Amino acid sequence: MIITKEWVKAKGACGDAYKWAAPKLGENGLSLAECIRGMNRADWLMWLLYHSKSVTIRQMVWLSCKVGRLSLRHVPTGEDRPRLAYEAAEAWVLNPTDTAGDARAAGDAARVAGDAARVAGAAAWAAGAAGDARAAEHKKMCAIIRKELRKKSFKDLARGEGK
Repeated sequence: MIITKEWVKAKGACGDAYKWAAPKLGENGLSLAECIRGMNRADWLMWLLYHSKSVTIRQMVWLSCKVGRLSLRHVPTGEDRPRLAYEAAEAWVLNPTDTAGDARAAGDAARVAGDAARVAGAAAWAAGAAGDARAAEHKKMCAIIRKELRKKSFKDLARGEGK
């Protein structure tokens, strides 16, 4: 798959993401693999994976939990809800139900993981993680995402197999 400026725009990328991507994509675009390797913003990388249909909902939830757990160090002692949300979402990924409510359960798990990430992110912001520190965190999260994408166990999730 080739990612072009037109594709990014058509998929509704935010203005900052488009401004960053356009010169890198050039006139001919880049392969999806090149884009994944060159991305240093975790939120944009997750957006790319989702909009390119490179991952399933189970894989998206798994990746969200993997990178989101980095933020747990910013959660106040005694506040267990973000960790429990990640655990619940990961449990669903590894053992999804086989009912018609499966899609709803996936959405619920993704929302719970997203809510936990937002809570932890707000704590990180309050703790002063800005500028260079935030960029370093994004790079770390992108490295985790790329590592997960290479794992056989991650690929098994796309086929409905457990971890």
